[in-house]
Amino acid sequence: MFRHGQLAAGNTRGSTTLVPTQNMENAMGDERAMKIFQLDDQISTLQSELKELTDRASAVSGAASEERLNDMIASVEAKIATLRELRDAHASAIRT
Repeated sequence: MFRHGQLAAGNTRGSTTLVPTQNMENAMGDERAMKIFQLDDQISTLQSELKELTDRASAVSGAASEERLNDMIASVEAKIATLRELRDAHASAIRT
């Protein structure tokens, strides 16, 4: 939270500057933790989808079907990789 009227360092007169407080830092950490939780949930959902696609791919025959499933698998794998990178970025921001 910002405290209205609190002066930033070096600002002795004139305009009022809002500065972050410890509550603001805690809220940002909570938001990052919630985002990590949401990303983990999305990753888990995509991993389930990936397993289903992999099972379907092993049971299907026909070049067109196999190619389509392989494309879908690659797309899900790319989404998982992107979400993991986002999750890692949020996690490292919390640690610092």
